[in-house]
Amino acid sequence: MFTVAYRIIHHDEDEVIGESGFFRITCGEAAYGEWWPEELWHVMPTVWLGSWFENLLDACLALQHQASVAVWDAETVGTWLEWKRMGERVTMNVAHAPGWKDDLITCERIPDSYCREYPTGVTCAYDQMKAEVAAKARQYLADLRALNPQPVQKMHRIQEKIQLLMQE
Repeated sequence: MFTVAYRIIHHDEDEVIGESGFFRITCGEAAYGEWWPEELWHVMPTVWLGSWFENLLDACLALQHQASVAVWDAETVGTWLEWKRMGERVTMNVAHAPGWKDDLITCERIPDSYCREYPTGVTCAYDQMKAEVAAKARQYLADLRALNPQPVQKMHRIQEKIQLLMQE
């Protein structure tokens, strides 16, 4: 099982309505990301939703041709989400690797010397991951369009990546 959940939380200082919120990935029995009850929505820190969708789309695209991909969690110092593809299955790990890379996403394998944290070794089907990321990214784009009267630059990049992913 692989699911993506997000909740848009609008702050007055946001340039684009819908750019901030909560984001959670569930792979197998493990979840990564913060999800807060409604009474805490406007006091807890939020993440950049569009960046998460772009990075997950990039990860799915990379896994079409690479055995491993790692995405940096920009909101958490030194934390990476790592996916390894083995046939039709994908294994997800969370690794604490401060200073390892300056990139947001890489196809290099995180060295074993860095600590893997919970969750480690949880698996899901690659096709399920790909379909879920594409579906939730489309839903996010629809939400952005509904909330913003003017087109948002990020919409185009996300839409292009969805199209590339679904061409496989």
